[in-house]
Amino acid sequence: MKNWNLFAIMIVVALFAVSCGDEDPNTNIGGTCSTENALMCEGDAILQCTGGNWAEIWNCADEGQGTCTQNGTVASCTGTTSDNTLPTDTDTTTPTDTDTPVTGTCGDNITNGTDVCDGDPKNCVDISASYTGGIALCKADCTGWDTSSCQGAADTDTATPDTDTVASGKTCSEINTCMGDCADQACVDACFAAGTTEAQAQYNALMTCVEGNCATECGSGGSNEACNTCAGEKCPDEMDACFTVNVTPYGTMNAPNANIPYIYDGDGDVNAQLQANQSGAVMNGVFTGTYGPSKPLPPNGGQQTFALAIHYAADGANPAALQVQQLTQTSTALVNPIILFQFTTDAVTPGQYTVDLTQEATALSYLINVDANNNQCMLAFVSGSTVNVTASTNTTAPSGGSITFNATNLKLYHPTETPFGDISADLGQQITICVKE
Repeated sequence: MKNWNLFAIMIVVALFAVSCGDEDPNTNIGGTCSTENALMCEGDAILQCTGGNWAEIWNCADEGQGTCTQNGTVASCTGTTSDNTLPTDTDTTTPTDTDTPVTGTCGDNITNGTDVCDGDPKNCVDISASYTGGIALCKADCTGWDTSSCQGAADTDTATPDTDTVASGKTCSEINTCMGDCADQACVDACFAAGTTEAQAQYNALMTCVEGNCATECGSGGSNEACNTCAGEKCPDEMDACFTVNVTPYGTMNAPNANIPYIYDGDGDVNAQLQANQSGAVMNGVFTGTYGPSKPLPPNGGQQTFALAIHYAADGANPAALQVQQLTQTSTALVNPIILFQFTTDAVTPGQYTVDLTQEATALSYLINVDANNNQCMLAFVSGSTVNVTASTNTTAPSGGSITFNATNLKLYHPTETPFGDISADLGQQITICVKE
């Protein structure tokens, strides 16, 4: 048997929700984002999506404005300040709001003369009662604040969204997002009224289930994480109905009869093990299918396709897992994409496993592209599918054992088009996303 150009890839990705005030500072600054001018909390800092990347625009604690608070997509400062209207001003002769107009220069960070502001951001709610949150930056000419990143309606006669601007036909998920931006009950009612009849029914069903099963976790003493976990466990059907959307899969995979006769030790030199014991390499692979514009799996252009199973032991950061890799290669290089299929435990017994990208998943699967420098990106992942393990032996051992499984119509999704919407920004904090082919 020839020498294989083999390498082990271990990727475990979990969706998570960002919670303000408890992260290590600056972990997301410079990271990718998809919604221009969106705001988020990171500790006491307010980050804004600018040009596709998160940038810090304000720090509540540094400016004496308490802490950053996230409410849906709204991020703003809550707490005390000595001058909430104009939080920063280096002219300390008199309080900022009562500075005596004198000749000043725009750009010197001193609000005086004809300056309305000079380098100092302002809470949007202090600019107009119609805004529900956000931070407005001072314009470059010091004539006022740029309110493009403010949240809520811009009209000054009401604090709720105008009925003529609220989009009709909102989905259940959009109703929930809309309500997250609200500051009063009238706004909440308007968001609900903007939903379709089906969406309203889905939202009511979800709220009824949550109130009946997760009152403590989702109440005033609970947390977003606890609430989401409880709702996912106690109201899975209602959560799926509300937060998933119908999306055409990017492709499908099948494993009609994957029989892996030997499992290699992923904590050792897999190449050396493979050369010493070739019985675990399944020639021609075990996965078939198509993705993108009818591209085949295994991919064209390779001289050989093979699959093998690798056992990874717990290392303190990741749990033990069993991963099946399918690789296609020429005599000198790999041919993309690589198929990864991973059980979230190494104790794999006969039965059905849920293949998804959620906390409830018992198996995960991805298409991975790798360049000449071994840089990896995710091309697609499997969601909403199942695999059936028909036989397994000794899967918890470092090496040895075997596993047999089959799967039909494993649905592939590109991270920008998933049943959960565009999740590329969330995944992008942990792994690079491939351009859709």
